[in-house]
Amino acid sequence: MRKVFYPFLLLTFICLLAGCAKKAPPVEFRPLQLHWFVAPGQNEDELPNKDACVIRLTGKLMAEPAVQASPIGELEFRVVYGQSTEMAEILEFKGICEDDALQNNVECQWSATCDSQLNIVVKFHNGE
Repeated sequence: MRKVFYPFLLLTFICLLAGCAKKAPPVEFRPLQLHWFVAPGQNEDELPNKDACVIRLTGKLMAEPAVQASPIGELEFRVVYGQSTEMAEILEFKGICEDDALQNNVECQWSATCDSQLNIVVKFHNGE
């Protein structure tokens, strides 16, 4: 009887611990529509890690709190990107809402950088 009871008790205890453990809520991604434009005078083929940066930036934007909290039904951005004038290995992105009437919304003007390690930093400009 004890040979069956102790493993059952241990299994029940482990299940209770696993069920009560705090789990982070999953991040919800907000669908976006992004229209990409290379900065004037830059060659898209010469931009380092462009494709990987675009993919990571898109995912990061979809999870950003300002984008998640947006009352706008469908966010659509014009994004101009190019190489940083200060550091060649960094790509700079500037996004603005397609609808000019929404320009004062926090989520409608942002800039981002992507370095050679694919680290993305996004800054919203609060309608400035």
